[in-house]
Amino acid sequence: MKTPIHSTRRASCSAQVKDPQGLKTNPMNAILSCSGIALLELIVALTVVLFSSCYTARVYAPQSHNIPGFEQQGDARVSVSTAWSSDTHKHRHSNRLAGFNAQAAYAPLNHWGIIMNYSHLKKRDTEVSRSFESGIGYFLSISRQVIFENYIGFGKGCMSVDKYITAVQMNGEIHRRHLFLQPSLTMKSKHFEVAFAMKTSRIDFFDLQLITDPDDPDEILRNGGKEMKKEIDLVNEVEQKGGFTTLEPSLTLRAKMKNVKMELQLGLSAALDPILASHTYPNFGSFGVQIAIPGRKKSEKCPSFNQCK
Repeated sequence: MKTPIHSTRRASCSAQVKDPQGLKTNPMNAILSCSGIALLELIVALTVVLFSSCYTARVYAPQSHNIPGFEQQGDARVSVSTAWSSDTHKHRHSNRLAGFNAQAAYAPLNHWGIIMNYSHLKKRDTEVSRSFESGIGYFLSISRQVIFENYIGFGKGCMSVDKYITAVQMNGEIHRRHLFLQPSLTMKSKHFEVAFAMKTSRIDFFDLQLITDPDDPDEILRNGGKEMKKEIDLVNEVEQKGGFTTLEPSLTLRAKMKNVKMELQLGLSAALDPILASHTYPNFGSFGVQIAIPGRKKSEKCPSFNQCK
């Protein structure tokens, strides 16, 4: 069952803010105050979406973010990690997908990079999620310690289902495709890195096919397949709705020794539509190793990358 999501009343803020003595402050303070209120409302909205659903079938599992942290032309990154997606509720340890994630990235031009990402997650062979995405983007070293990146790309995925509840069997596949925008900031020191990303995706489900035995809805209910009937209704509901938007903030921590980095990433996935919010694995993470292959640095004898070949 779903818990209704109550809308919050938007607080108004004037163009100018007064201090305790009644004096008007700088207009910039008013802008910052309004921005703080808007950010607080967004955090509250995401929290409500993430924690508002009871257990239902899941049709979407997010994959780990590919944040290479490029510094120059010719840089390359390859990483392999264990990965997982799970829901937020306690006492439901079995409602978790686990598997692996593989990533690659390369900067063929100065300030421009390419990323690729593949994940394979499953839960006791009853649910299997496969996802692949690639993107192109811009990177800029703001300083020697801070790097900004922004990637836009396309991906496809599939959730396979093979369940047997009471006397009812269900199997099939739920296909999806998505566009994404992924800005990030990476802060580096000699032995550690911290990266923050906010990925926004537009997901479209298509070719949703589930086969049940028996296939008659009334017979499914007579055989005790009430939960199975809910999952079938969900698939129909998602297909009729069309596109969905998700927000996925993530935190990535890396400890490095020369060109080898141990990497831990944790993130949340929040669908802005309540229909998908109730049927998404809202937590995701990964732990593995990244290999960094640095590009050739410019020098006086070799002023450009092309001349270094």
